Amino acid sequence: MRGIKLFFFFALILSVSAACNQPSVEDEVDEVCECIKNAESEAGRDVCMAKMKKISNKYAFDPEAAEDIKKRLKECAPK
Repeated sequence: MRGIKLFFFFALILSVSAACNQPSVEDEVDEVCECIKNAESEAGRDVCMAKMKKISNKYAFDPEAAEDIKKRLKECAPK
């Protein structure tokens, strides 16, 4: 029984420490916005689009995050 408790304790510590290293949705979208603003060529814009697609796929099953991503990307899209 003690071994199971110890296992779950270490699993909890590991999951918390892994979550702390995850960038937030806002940070990831801000990175894409900066990429878009600084893209000077078609190749640069392609890199930004790949980042945007990666974020969209990552949060596809989180409707709240997906909506926030769409809203924030509209704000930073070039006019």
